[in-house]
Amino acid sequence: MNNTIQPLDVVALTNDLKEYHLPRGMVGAVVECYANGNYEVEFVNTSTGATIALVELEFDQIMKLYHLPTSIFSRELVAA
Repeated sequence: MNNTIQPLDVVALTNDLKEYHLPRGMVGAVVECYANGNYEVEFVNTSTGATIALVELEFDQIMKLYHLPTSIFSRELVAA
């Protein structure tokens, strides 16, 4: 699995960001990767689409999230 974080990757906070009122586990999208190794991450209100915060974060403050391919759910279930 590739752990490299790139623009448009979905990430989650690994700790609270109290100054932005963002709890650990809050999900955001990477919008920029900087040469210094930091990432600009946007957190959005999923109900309204409004940006909650746009924050520059270090690698250890976020974790990349992975989604299962939809094909895994399209298989027919077999009775045991």
